[in-house]
Amino acid sequence: MKFNTCPIKRASSFLLVLLVVFTFTPYSYAENITPNANKDETKKKVQETKETWQQKKLETRVKVIEKVKFHGSIMIKRYEAAVSRFENIILRIEKRVESARSGGIDTSKIETSLSAVKAKIESTKSSLALARSSIESISPQGDENQIKSVIEQVKTILKTEKQNLIDLHQSLKLVVTELKTINGDGRDNTAN
Repeated sequence: MKFNTCPIKRASSFLLVLLVVFTFTPYSYAENITPNANKDETKKKVQETKETWQQKKLETRVKVIEKVKFHGSIMIKRYEAAVSRFENIILRIEKRVESARSGGIDTSKIETSLSAVKAKIESTKSSLALARSSIESISPQGDENQIKSVIEQVKTILKTEKQNLIDLHQSLKLVVTELKTINGDGRDNTAN
């Protein structure tokens, strides 16, 4: 089988296809409207068409908002799970700090670092609660600009909290390292 390699023939066949498509396309959209129909029938059919398009637009908006809510809630749950794991680690660290303090070891540096980490965790929890309430407040009947601004706000919160979780992880690693450097007799292992 030999293909048409001449550019002029290819262009002319392409133009012919375009001519056919654009010639018969308007008839397919206006299939129920006849040229001799009166203005009232035409207005009625146009109104029906507008209503069906508005209904389809609303259905699409509902689907998109459901997806946004679903994905947003998944991200928030992930971040809340990370915060929960950090809180469990903090509880374990506090137990070790308490046992070291009862053994006569100075743990003030670790306790100040731990209190800073706790403050960051509380801040993260409140931001995640704000993001969750913002996601849940989105309504398909709301203003499009308002919906977009809420989504952007939630995106910003989640980006910020992702970085905060990374910083929390680093801070907890430092606290654990400080805790490991103190041995049973209160001396620093780094000095040996």
